[in-house]
Amino acid sequence: MNRWGMSLIEVLVALFIMAGALGQIVWTLSYANRSTMDIYYKNLALALAREPLEIFKGKGFTWTKEYARHPCIPWFPLEPYKVKQEKNWVDYPSAVEDFYRDISIKEGKIGSRGYLKIEVQVFPSLGGKAMAFFSRKEGVSLETLLFEEVP
Repeated sequence: MNRWGMSLIEVLVALFIMAGALGQIVWTLSYANRSTMDIYYKNLALALAREPLEIFKGKGFTWTKEYARHPCIPWFPLEPYKVKQEKNWVDYPSAVEDFYRDISIKEGKIGSRGYLKIEVQVFPSLGGKAMAFFSRKEGVSLETLLFEEVP
């Protein structure tokens, strides 16, 4: 630096250092945002998978076995379907419409005691925001066993 000011090289070096620092800050904020959205969509997918499991466990073996033959709740069909935001059921955010849910109920026996294996898979729909942020492209899968009541 001379007594009249800074040279062009000094200014360019300072700008280069500031651009590198600013680039790192932008990259860090972008990564943090992506990680946060991934956790948000993962928690939403887990909630969508837990919901029917909790209802079936609460209703019990006999009711769920009959439901497997004749599904009566329109929000839980036993086939893959696009989740819709239902205001009269559970108040989920609009992001649920970026997911598909597949519920399956299979019967089995261990000795003389029957059981139902309930599996719920939730996976992001193609082209939705969830697909862009969700790191688990295969989705989330939860399952539970319901055993026949002992008399």
